[in-house]
Amino acid sequence: KSGRKTFTVKLVNPTPQVQTARLALTGVTAVDGTGTLTTLTGDPAGRNSLAAPTAIVPQTREITGLAATSKLTLPANSVTVLVLTGR
Repeated sequence: KSGRKTFTVKLVNPTPQVQTARLALTGVTAVDGTGTLTTLTGDPAGRNSLAAPTAIVPQTREITGLAATSKLTLPANSVTVLVLTGR
């Protein structure tokens, strides 16, 4: 696809409450309506260990309804990575 670019947006919610983030991609004329959202969240004191190696793992899902200006809900104590394409 000519002129298409991949954008990676990283968001952090260090608070114990769910937060809403407004995403505005300045200079982007159009984005595909879908993207990939990967979120890592959990108890800040939580740890993976040999006994529980998957206590905290990232979750990846497809997200729809994206535009150059979108709202995202960020879970408490989370790091989120959004990958989308546009021009």
